[in-house]
Amino acid sequence: MKERKILIVLAAIVVIIYVGIEPLAHSALNPSVKPADFTMSDLQSNPANEAVVKAEREKVLLGIENGNVEAGRTVFIDSGCGSCHGINDARVANIAPPAAQRIDTYGLLPPDLSNVAAIYDEVFLASFIRDPENATLISNHAQVQKIAFDKQRASKGGDENLTAAYQKTLQGFDEKARDITRVKMSAYGWIEESQLYDLLAFFRNVSLPIEAISGEDITINACARCHTVDYRGIPLDGDEEQPGDPERVKEYLKTLPPDLSMIVKSKGKDYLATFINDPQKHLTGTLMPRVGLNKKAQEKVINYLEQVADPKKDERNRLGIYFIIYGAILSVLAYFWKRNEFEEIGK
Repeated sequence: MKERKILIVLAAIVVIIYVGIEPLAHSALNPSVKPADFTMSDLQSNPANEAVVKAEREKVLLGIENGNVEAGRTVFIDSGCGSCHGINDARVANIAPPAAQRIDTYGLLPPDLSNVAAIYDEVFLASFIRDPENATLISNHAQVQKIAFDKQRASKGGDENLTAAYQKTLQGFDEKARDITRVKMSAYGWIEESQLYDLLAFFRNVSLPIEAISGEDITINACARCHTVDYRGIPLDGDEEQPGDPERVKEYLKTLPPDLSMIVKSKGKDYLATFINDPQKHLTGTLMPRVGLNKKAQEKVINYLEQVADPKKDERNRLGIYFIIYGAILSVLAYFWKRNEFEEIGK
């Protein structure tokens, strides 16, 4: 009877810790945010109105569906896309200068556009081509940071009540915000709507289906401009023959973005799912741009990074099941052994 009471007490403590205390601690360290928005509603004229968001998305997708692929190829050539970006199309593949020349010119290697229609949300792409800073949320970094830091200053009663270290931090962020509210990509706000749809139809035509693109390839295309994945030998720019220069990246961003090899371990999959879609949800004023991946591509990236950080996970999970079965069998045998021994003692 005593053993049962002890077991019940221990079980109650475990339940309280894992059902009550642990979630509370997790929510305090990682405040909940709105889930990832793959409709890119903030890029529509009325983000709060679901009907408007849906209608405007459908308009863009229908425009792409009806776009002229050959006209889009012409737009790609004539608008100068090929002077920065490579693409897997026989008629335009050799327009882009060598990778080394582009890295020297821009400080990094502009991404290949062969599979952008499969990797990125097409509504995001349409907005990005017209206004890259707005689509990636970079245009509001300075404003968001100023609001956040002004609140901090006000809560402390002004700069004079802040520690010297914190004042230095605020100043550093302010300087970054002023210097980096821009992107390398030129805005094509002048492009006509029909030309935009033709260009996106061309991208869709040359893209592989998302199922045929690996998580590693998506990570290289979407993340390797700024991040490395050392555990898999992915350098800056994702090009082993012409890797990017960390000092050039650091000069541009005022800091060197972290390596992604263990990012899933340090942040967790749920955190990354919302952070990639909208970094501002977790780090107000961060200089990390919105990547614009569609849902399937983002899932592939996160699963790939999880595999990089924990390559033995599946094997460990299989072994875990065997250990649980082994432990259960031993527990049953131990119970009957104890029962038999105590019966002998009772006699």
